[in-house]
Amino acid sequence: MSYSPYSIEERFSMITDCLKSGLSISMWCREHDIPVGTFYSWISQVKIVRASARTLARISYEILV
Repeated sequence: MSYSPYSIEERFSMITDCLKSGLSISMWCREHDIPVGTFYSWISQVKIVRASARTLARISYEILV
């Protein structure tokens, strides 16, 4: 995995901004000078992190109950 200058929170924020902008992903990426492939990679990474967080929360809850 290569280095990204953006944290996972920043990537999530940019994904959200893109989806709310009304622009196509490719147009939004062009305007923000972000390669489309990189953007789709961010989407995958955010999905993995969110799924991991849900799993961790579920396990923590099961331990406490």
